[in-house]
Amino acid sequence: MAFFDYDRNGKKDWKDNAREYYLYNKLKEDDASKHNREKEECFLFMFCMMWFAMMIDSLCK
Repeated sequence: MAFFDYDRNGKKDWKDNAREYYLYNKLKEDDASKHNREKEECFLFMFCMMWFAMMIDSLCK
């Protein structure tokens, strides 16, 4: 059941339910992709830091 009358026809009907269902699923997909991006950024940061540490270590020998 929709919480808002999206087409503003004065009643919350099946069209409003469908629109709200679409928006809810889109929001879930966006959150999941954001979470995956954060994991990728963390991996890239860790990879760069490890590479940097190996370069510093090789210079100190």
